[in-house]
Amino acid sequence: MEKVLALFSDALLLAAPIYEENKQLWAKWQKYYNEVQENHDKLVTSANISPSFSTLVSWLGQKQEQGISLLHIYANLDKYKIEIQNVLDKIIEQEFGEKFEAAEPTQISNPEHGHIEERIADMPDEYYPVSNDAMYYQLRDGIAKNQFEEDEAAAKPVLPLETKNSSGVAQLSSHKDEDLRLVNTNEAERWSILVDGVISNMDDLTADCLDTITIQWLNQAKSPDEFIDFSYENVLELCNMPKASANGVEYYRAEDKIKVAQRIAALASIFIYLNDDNEVVVLNDQAETGEKFEVKREVIKRLFVLDSVVLWRDKNTNEYMGIESCKIKPGSFLSGYLYGSNSTTALLSKKALEYNSYRHKFHKRLIRYLSWQWRIRQQYSTLKRPYSIGGEKGLLSVMGITPTKGRPTRTREQLENILNDLEKENVISHWAYAEELDETKIGERNWFKNYYSKLGIIILPPKELMNNIDSMVKKKAIDMQEKQEDHYIAETVKQTPEGSEDVIREKIMYQHMHQNKTMREIADEIGLSPATLSRFCNNKMKRISKSVNEKLNKWYERQMIIESM
Repeated sequence: MEKVLALFSDALLLAAPIYEENKQLWAKWQKYYNEVQENHDKLVTSANISPSFSTLVSWLGQKQEQGISLLHIYANLDKYKIEIQNVLDKIIEQEFGEKFEAAEPTQISNPEHGHIEERIADMPDEYYPVSNDAMYYQLRDGIAKNQFEEDEAAAKPVLPLETKNSSGVAQLSSHKDEDLRLVNTNEAERWSILVDGVISNMDDLTADCLDTITIQWLNQAKSPDEFIDFSYENVLELCNMPKASANGVEYYRAEDKIKVAQRIAALASIFIYLNDDNEVVVLNDQAETGEKFEVKREVIKRLFVLDSVVLWRDKNTNEYMGIESCKIKPGSFLSGYLYGSNSTTALLSKKALEYNSYRHKFHKRLIRYLSWQWRIRQQYSTLKRPYSIGGEKGLLSVMGITPTKGRPTRTREQLENILNDLEKENVISHWAYAEELDETKIGERNWFKNYYSKLGIIILPPKELMNNIDSMVKKKAIDMQEKQEDHYIAETVKQTPEGSEDVIREKIMYQHMHQNKTMREIADEIGLSPATLSRFCNNKMKRISKSVNEKLNKWYERQMIIESM
């Protein structure tokens, strides 16, 4: 009976944009559903049994058996509306004695893609599009904080990269291959000398160079294999570097040019070593006797592919100083996060680049982190969830701020000043402690560790930014669903996007805390017992059964549709 009621609910949700304006029909359909929900016997005894509604439910059930999800139908309702009308029109006419004109669907559908793209194209000049993938954020953050460490086995600096779905390391290497084409082929040896010293150039300015390259490439490239022209001047302009002037002429300082050229070279030296799904390969034939010889696959990819590289060298010492200009494109590792249907884009405030990379490095790091988080939180309606101050993933750690020993008040002031600066610059719209500060605890012994670091801070984005991100999220949801549906078969247990369990928990807790729904109400909506829902939300289910998984995903799917209406 649960499945029947779920189909009833889904059918009403799907039909609302088409038939809700037809008062007589809609009232009868809803009344029939409500009666059956209260008394299962009413399924066959209700005076409001509706042949047209039963036909719609049957049609939807058949589609789901074919592996076509409710969300896919809803996202393409302009197309499925014709099929629904062909099935229902005659039955509705016979049931109600008149022909109903179906309304035009008002939900998000494919024809709206153009409008969404137009709004994204018209995004304010205060923001740049960048990758929002966790791997990209982790790489950029590791570069900014120079978290590369010498690896004994490789004898080269490496940066571990770990996400839920990928693992690997970024490694600095002077290796020259076909993905690095110098203008003068005899410069290979000097290139090696240049790159050997780049470890000292891993900092926030290098992270700015990384963002600048990806921003320029996203803006100009029309395919993942396209090169763009790039030089140090692109970085100086986007970072709004201050200029010197002489005799009325403004110019960039030589030291700034050199710093940027060195950091472009630093990025050119990064290779990504990916663990290929931890796949173990047996090298010796299974028919051979003796112990199997097993290895793990590792894929090596250059971060950027460079062509026509022009190097600078010191006129007096002849030492190479950096890259003046080149043709550049992301390597296959990075392009996967920047281009195509699998990519996820965030909007980065201009201030992340314009703040001074030395004096305001903490400002820059916090902006990068927030832009990454806002894109994720907007998708799952958790923007008001507080950010922790202390801890491994707290705001201080994100910025790389180590609490001043013996002067905790200074650390608190530093954090508050940064947030105030970002609010003045409209990078954030508002910030506040999640709960009122208890000033009586401030100043007590170990107050920073035992009290302050455990507090949370709510940081809200500007409304203008959220409007643009919202458009991107809606478009991405439709694009992802369309791509997934191409691979569905009837027996497939449909999953929500990557990290589905965490996503669903976020949605449940948001509705519980911010929409004042009780856990029992949510459990009833999903079709689970309150005890089962509690175990799921508290991560106490060792294994989620197929039935529970289907109900959770079905509920989440309905929430996505409701929110888009």
